[in-house]
Amino acid sequence: LVRSAINQENVLPYRNKYLGQTGIIFGNGPSLNKYQHSDFDEAGKPVVTFGSNGIIYSGIPIDHLIVADPTFETVHANGVGYQAN
Repeated sequence: LVRSAINQENVLPYRNKYLGQTGIIFGNGPSLNKYQHSDFDEAGKPVVTFGSNGIIYSGIPIDHLIVADPTFETVHANGVGYQAN
């Protein structure tokens, strides 16, 4: 298993951070128009939202934004692509 040092440093601290909470991962398709946001799930626990790229234009509140930058060089090893260290 190849692990990027960048991912280890920046992603690993989030492991289990929201354990037990409802998480929603948003794409950028037309189904976003049907989503009705609530800060809490049916059990009263906070909802954590993740989205990518153009989700910022939707008006949906996003806790964590993941942005892809096509100018980054991608390294491929054993069929897995990751950001070069």
